[in-house]
Amino acid sequence: VAVTLPQEDARRLVELFATLRIFETGAGTWHQTDAARYLALSIASFGYQSAIAGDAGYRDPGEHVAYYRFLALVESEFRTMRGAQGYGSALGYSYRTLCRACQAATGLTPKALIDGRIMKEARRMLGYSQEPVYMIAEELGFSESTNFVKFFARLEGQTPEGFRTQWRGSTR
Repeated sequence: VAVTLPQEDARRLVELFATLRIFETGAGTWHQTDAARYLALSIASFGYQSAIAGDAGYRDPGEHVAYYRFLALVESEFRTMRGAQGYGSALGYSYRTLCRACQAATGLTPKALIDGRIMKEARRMLGYSQEPVYMIAEELGFSESTNFVKFFARLEGQTPEGFRTQWRGSTR
């Protein structure tokens, strides 16, 4: 069953999943097992409460199979595959079919979704690691760190170093 959440609820759920992922990778500071269990229960509870509150509209996930397959592939390949056409080919869909599926499910293009996933990981790495920007760029599949800096600045409105400085200042 797929659930459509209001934007603020969806944002909070994504934050909870990101926190859970941190604990799954051992990067958290709480007792790992208890933290992961707590977050998993929080996510399930949050989703259930949103669904029964009437804020969510249920829909058949079958109507967005291409979109969900695309998201799964983006999640596993975003570091190495950039072009939406490559994703479409890998999934056996035309570029046009992939665009229609993404637009119907989210209102966004496949390129915007790919870029969004890359940015999510870039923000996470900049915020939680000490790695220099050139190493983060390399890990995210950029051939040159300058390409990563331009990409990041275009989408975030500031350089990776500026983001890192601002983020670290806001978490103190």
